[in-house]
Amino acid sequence: METSKECDFIVLLESTRKQFCDDKWDQTQRENAAKQLINAIELSRSEGAIRDGCDLLSHIVNSTKNEGFDSTFLQTLLNSLILKLLNVHSTLHIQSSLLKCFKCVVKNWSTSKGFDVEVLVSVINNVNRQINERFNEKSDDLWNELLWTNVILNSVRVIKCSLTFCDLTIPSQKSLNTILGFLKVFSFYGLAGYNVKKASVCPIFASPLNQYIPDELESSPVNRNHRNQRKRKPRQKRQHGNDDNDDNSEFSAAEQRGASTPSESEQSTAEYSKLNAIDLKAIIKQNSLKIRIACYESLCAVVKKVEKRTLFGYWSSFIPDSSGIGTTEFSVITTVLKDPSAKVRYKALYFLHELLLYGKNYVFTLIEGRKSQSKHPFTTVSQTLAGMIVELHRASNLILFAETNNEVLLHALKFLSSLIAVTPYNKLDDGLMSVVLNKSIVLMNSESLQNSCLAFFVNVFSLKPAPNALIHWCSSTEGKQHIELLLYYSFKKSSTLDSISQCNESLIFLSTFLDSGVKHESINITKVLNLAINISCHEVTLINPVLQSLVCKYLQSVALYIKSMNSIEVTDQERVINFWHNIFKTRLMCDFQESSTHIPSSSVTTIIDFISAVRSDTFELFEAWFKHHLISLIINKVKSETTISNQASAVRCLGVFLSFPSLIEDLSFVMDTTFICRDLISQFPTAVNREKHPLIHQSLWSFANVNDTLKKFYLNNEEITVDFLLENGRLSMQVLQLKMTSIVEENVHTNVVRCLSSLMQLLLQPERHALNKNAINCFVVEVTSKLISFLNKTKSFKLQWNVCSAFSSLLSNECYLLVVCEHLILVNEMQVSLFNAITSSKSHKVQAFAVDALCTSEKRMFYLFDLNIEQIFDSISKILVERHSLVLPTIRNIWVDKLCNALHKLTYLFEPSEEQIKNLLPFFEYTEINNEPAVKMKQRLMELNDYTTIVHNFSEQIRRSR
Repeated sequence: METSKECDFIVLLESTRKQFCDDKWDQTQRENAAKQLINAIELSRSEGAIRDGCDLLSHIVNSTKNEGFDSTFLQTLLNSLILKLLNVHSTLHIQSSLLKCFKCVVKNWSTSKGFDVEVLVSVINNVNRQINERFNEKSDDLWNELLWTNVILNSVRVIKCSLTFCDLTIPSQKSLNTILGFLKVFSFYGLAGYNVKKASVCPIFASPLNQYIPDELESSPVNRNHRNQRKRKPRQKRQHGNDDNDDNSEFSAAEQRGASTPSESEQSTAEYSKLNAIDLKAIIKQNSLKIRIACYESLCAVVKKVEKRTLFGYWSSFIPDSSGIGTTEFSVITTVLKDPSAKVRYKALYFLHELLLYGKNYVFTLIEGRKSQSKHPFTTVSQTLAGMIVELHRASNLILFAETNNEVLLHALKFLSSLIAVTPYNKLDDGLMSVVLNKSIVLMNSESLQNSCLAFFVNVFSLKPAPNALIHWCSSTEGKQHIELLLYYSFKKSSTLDSISQCNESLIFLSTFLDSGVKHESINITKVLNLAINISCHEVTLINPVLQSLVCKYLQSVALYIKSMNSIEVTDQERVINFWHNIFKTRLMCDFQESSTHIPSSSVTTIIDFISAVRSDTFELFEAWFKHHLISLIINKVKSETTISNQASAVRCLGVFLSFPSLIEDLSFVMDTTFICRDLISQFPTAVNREKHPLIHQSLWSFANVNDTLKKFYLNNEEITVDFLLENGRLSMQVLQLKMTSIVEENVHTNVVRCLSSLMQLLLQPERHALNKNAINCFVVEVTSKLISFLNKTKSFKLQWNVCSAFSSLLSNECYLLVVCEHLILVNEMQVSLFNAITSSKSHKVQAFAVDALCTSEKRMFYLFDLNIEQIFDSISKILVERHSLVLPTIRNIWVDKLCNALHKLTYLFEPSEEQIKNLLPFFEYTEINNEPAVKMKQRLMELNDYTTIVHNFSEQIRRSR
């Protein structure tokens, strides 16, 4: 009966294969053929027939192309394959074929819904169980070994295809543990000295601590030789396929002798029997290589599938936190340094790159210091993490020193870029960065690596803020020499334009280096300016959009670099002025001025930002016609541009121009800018598209600058009418009705507060206030209520301290006090809001400005409400004494000044008690604060203390005399 079934199966295979080759089947025919084959495979026990059936089924599944099978049918196929795989009677050949078929089904998965991850876990567990059983058998049969490598290879490929081609999710950590444990064990399979039996195929668990257990050194001669030998440069031709410098070819001794090798369809036992032991070993070695490649590809797929927070717990499973000298630990670093295959090495580097990229958010918060040299049973998370970072740097240095394959070096530079981006160098040894930078610069000698090396240094100088280690390296002798080399290469490649790709990377480096703020004596201002002019004149800049964008960015970086200089010598200032005149004569800038279609909107935005970056003192030295030309050009861009980003940049540029002395004095320019901003603001409807948010932000920023300018320089100017100011106020209040995202809303509301503060001070000038008291008073009360509402409700520290700053300037205005004190409830709410900001705000800057605002007024009537002066004095004194040491050094002086000034004012509004003086005076006596307000406060307290003592003694004498 069994023989009859097997015969029927063979007949089915032949007829199906013939029809499949002769005819073009439609989807229904393919599905029917697949159903018949899978049913026959389930019932068959013939190894050859099952293998042939699986191969044919794989071809049918692959032939579906973009049409795809129904998800229910695919799931049925998988279930049938799983049942057959889990059958204890399945031979290794059968399992390998079933796994290959499983892989084909998954690879051609055309539905949006992925299959259950437990199906994949069951396959892995089944392979794990059989491998552990095999370890106990202690068999050295090469054929058996070869079959096992086929099973492992196909198992890993199943994992890879499941994660890559299916929308597979890994919901439980238990499943993730199993998958990662399997991939980790076989990612070193076939490496010299690696004993897969000792590694034990089992799940790994998320832990921030080290999971590597020191082992006794293996006594095998291979391991001893590899441990004691220095790494040599690989020969051009290695035996037995140890090197595969070409990614698309894998060499082996068997191939060189003409022996067949296992392809996607493995050979039968009879075919293997024709091979001798040397050929079998070569094939096993090649399969081991494929296993390692597939493992790292699968690990990269896992990284992209798993949540970042979950994945971070597995770092210690793949990266050691110590050098491991004297142990047989294997980690990804081992692969990167010792794997004979270049393809495996760069796959491992790519995995490390992805791991760092997805885990960088946790590195900065956890790392605190470097792990000590000695090993401990347990270490803190931060120490372990620091050890991992140090080990990755050590491995990077070894790669740069010993690696000879250019493609691996390219991936090594990418990995280094991600490593440098996540490393908090200020908390680690300075030597870590300098060694890596010194070794990386050597790669500039190789033409094929120059661009990648330059890209690496772009990432280095992009670090914000620049680490102390980078600053120290730039000032060292070696660092100066290397920077000179980088600048020389970049200027040369950018000027000649021999290679567009090299020119692009050179411009990116120059822009990044100028933006980094690192001052270097090798930067020649003349070279920088001449390059900008020459490359802007080149025809290629107009044709190539990528190069054009980079040239515009370079122009902006040049302007910002010049602006950041503390002072410019006379000769350099003349060069800068000539540069500005000449740059507008180049072809690029001529097209910009003519609004040519050759200039895309992104480049237009960058060029406007470039004009915005002109130095104030340089602008003042321009000739009048050139100043007028720049202003007219920007105003024209605001009015004519239809692109939101271009309009936003242009109106921001006008706001920047308002800080230039010659334009501040030009009332006509100030008024023109005012009306431009008003026109833009009045066009915003209540519901604004997200695309218009930048324009709202920049319009309000420039509008706030306009009103600040009017307050500072045109406070009593008769041309600034009450109606004009009230209209500005109405538009500012109208903006508060707009619906925006939280970030944009914070910035917009901050600028509205700036506008309203300036406008109220302009309106409350006695001459203007007398012209229209009712309208102005109503406006003042409305704005004050809004400011109080901001202070109570907003969570933005930036907006809070701007409100406090506005109150501080307003409460020093007597006219404002007279207006608001007519509304007692409003004043009381203001005082309570400011007092709450003082006592409960987590921002010391908000606290300081709130103290300054609450104690600005020297009028006693301002404090005759729910809060008395004594209560305010006690609260500020307590905050000063208790929180002084917690304030950041960057704002500590401002914080102390404002609190001391406030306390000093309050002592003239009431008489502090002896206890209040004694609580506060020791702080000034024992704290080394030399700020002028603190010194004045200390003197005032000593005066009060002496006066209190005299009064007390006099009272005591009178009491005794009675």
